[in-house]
This record gives sequence, C-alpha cells and structure tokens, in this order.
Amino acid sequence: MINKEISKNTQQNKQVTVSQLMQAPFATGSLIVNFNQNQITLDGEKLVLQPKVVELLIILCATNGKTISKQELIEQLWPDTIVGPDSLANTMTRLRKALNDDAKNPQFIKTVQRKGYLWLPPVKNVTKSNRALPSKKSMILLSILLFGCLLY
Repeated sequence: MINKEISKNTQQNKQVTVSQLMQAPFATGSLIVNFNQNQITLDGEKLVLQPKVVELLIILCATNGKTISKQELIEQLWPDTIVGPDSLANTMTRLRKALNDDAKNPQFIKTVQRKGYLWLPPVKNVTKSNRALPSKKSMILLSILLFGCLLY
C-alpha cells in the first residue's frame, strides 16, 4: 500500500515551478491536478481537461501567490504565436467552469483588475512514499523457491 504524503511548498518551503508541477500530481485547495493525464480531481470527481486549460492551471499554480499579467499568460501559453485576448479569456472561462469557480466570488482564481490573475489556494506536492514491503510470508516463499533452484 502506498501512503500519500502532502508537503506544503509555497507557504513554508521552496517556491514551485511550472516544470515541477508538470512532473507529478499535486494538490491545491480541494483539487488534485495530474498534468500527465490532463486530469483534475475536484471533490472526488475526476475530469479530463483540454491541454491548454491544464497548462493555464499549471501556470497559475506556479505563480506562488503572486498576480500574473494577462500578457505573461499569453506569452507562456502561446509562445511564438500571435493570439488575441479572446484566446486567454476563452481558456480562462473553460478552466473556471471546470472548477465551478465564480469570478465574482472566487475560490480558485481571482481577477485582479487591470493587473491579471491570482491563484488563491496554496499548492502542495503529492508524493509517493513508504512503498509497501513484501510480506514475511512472500519473502519465505521466495527464499524457498530460490533455495530449490540452487539445489536443482
């Protein structure tokens, strides 16, 4: 059995980066994000999101409690591509809808007027630790099997 250990990063330890958040699932508020699967789990319900929506979520979470401008988001989401402000607005709308987040009473994404967006909940890494060790019985059976092979 694998135990999941959650360690706070943004408030107590080091700052998290986009590349770190892409490596392994992480928790933020009532949300678990799995970038590799384009999947979030919100209050126990698994949802698959479009890749750009997940990328936006990852970028917001990596701001570590700081406001990120719309221009910065556009540059990170669509590098070397010219897009209009509607592209970001549509992607943000899809993300808020998936999170059941209300722009007027946000739990996740706060709009900072004339500045950009702020991710509200702290981000925590979900790491796998304490892997299950083989049981005593299975170790005895393995030992007998290996001993039997040596005698044969």
